[in-house]
Amino acid sequence: MRQIIFTLGLVGLVNFVVSAQQPNSLQVRSSNNSEIMIRLDHRYLNQQGVNILVYDIVPGRHRLKIFRASPLGFSKKALVYDQYFTAIPGRVTDVLVDVVTRSAEINFMEPDSRSIGHTPSDPLDRSKHQK
Repeated sequence: MRQIIFTLGLVGLVNFVVSAQQPNSLQVRSSNNSEIMIRLDHRYLNQQGVNILVYDIVPGRHRLKIFRASPLGFSKKALVYDQYFTAIPGRVTDVLVDVVTRSAEINFMEPDSRSIGHTPSDPLDRSKHQK
């Protein structure tokens, strides 16, 4: 009986540790097609655009700063959004920011080939064409 309980506890612990270390991704999008730049925790990312993808985010609490793309670069005048969010293990954190109202909507989605930028290996669904 003790061995069964110990085995179940060990399997549960290993499952918890493995699920807690799944890589996450962050997707930041502009609602009105304005060019944006982001800073995650203390890293200024060299990406600029309407849709920015960041892979391998560690699960936990992060600080996200979103800037409007401007000649000023990363400055207080260009700051649009500055908040903390919590990355959930195995989920894509989707942030939709409105540059005009300086607000953002954060959603957590299941990983999907369309949401994280991967394309399927077979773009055509050939099952319909087989006889």
